[in-house]
Amino acid sequence: MNASVKLELSEMVRPAPRVFVSQTCKETLNVLLSNPDAKCIVVTDKQEKPLGLVMCDRFFFRLTGPYGIDMLFRESIIKLMSRTPLIATTGASSESLLDQIGQRPAAIRNDSIVWMEQGKFAGVIHVSDLVQMP
Repeated sequence: MNASVKLELSEMVRPAPRVFVSQTCKETLNVLLSNPDAKCIVVTDKQEKPLGLVMCDRFFFRLTGPYGIDMLFRESIIKLMSRTPLIATTGASSESLLDQIGQRPAAIRNDSIVWMEQGKFAGVIHVSDLVQMP
């Protein structure tokens, strides 16, 4: 059973754009505009270790807010990323991920799950896909 769960989870992994932690909000916006179907961007270090997650809807909301584009464009993406992304690897089970999602604050429960393979960022799993899993 565990092998089939791993296969199913790995089949849910979707590509996601990535930015480095050293990049600005403006550079991140350019990456998002180049990837219009992306729900999120993963923020990594140079070794592809995930350090944060930027959900597109919240990112655009913050950019269009009162301290929007003019104030944030030059700022590091660190300012707008979630520093507590849910990270999973090939050994994860759907049950454990659902349990972890349920324990997260409501505001970030639907944040994508960062998927790691061999110690490196490999893509994301959308919570909506996981919840619909049989």
